[in-house]
Amino acid sequence: MRHAISKNFNLNANKLVFTEIDNYLPDIRNIPSNTYISLTHSGGMICFVISTKPIGIDLEKIRKNTNLIDKSKYFMNEMEMNIFEKTNTPELFYKLWCIKEAYFKMLPKNQQSTTNMKDIDTTALIARNKTTIIEDEIGTFHLSIVSKEKYDGIQYEYFP
Repeated sequence: MRHAISKNFNLNANKLVFTEIDNYLPDIRNIPSNTYISLTHSGGMICFVISTKPIGIDLEKIRKNTNLIDKSKYFMNEMEMNIFEKTNTPELFYKLWCIKEAYFKMLPKNQQSTTNMKDIDTTALIARNKTTIIEDEIGTFHLSIVSKEKYDGIQYEYFP
C-alpha cells in the first residue's frame, strides 16, 4: 500500500501514517481527503485501488474442488441462484462473489452494516449505465473493481 500510495501521490513512503482499524481498511492520515481506497487479498496475492470517487475491489483465488452450490446460497439472490445452478461453474461463482464484495467495500462504512449480500443485485449493477465494473483474471484469481461512477479507465496494481 505504501508503494502504491507514494507512487500515486508522489509522497515519501516512509512518511505515510497508517492506523490499523479492526475489520476495516487502515486509516491513512496524510493523503488527500478526497481519496478512496480499497484493499483485497486472497491466496498470497494482494491488490489495492486508489480513486477520487468511492470504489471497491475484490480478489479471490478460484478453487474448483469446492461445493459452490452450498456456498452460493449464502450470498446469491433467487435470480442469481437460478442462473448459477444451470451452469455451476467456478468462473460464474467467483464473478458474482467478487462483484458483490467489491460493491460492498465501495459502500460507506455505515451502510455496510445494514447491507445483505443477497440484496446486492449483480444483474442490475451490470446493466446500470453509470456503474463501472472492471474484471480481470490474474492467473488463478478473479478480480472485480466496482464504482458507482463512470470511469474511462481504472489503474490497479497487484503484488504476489
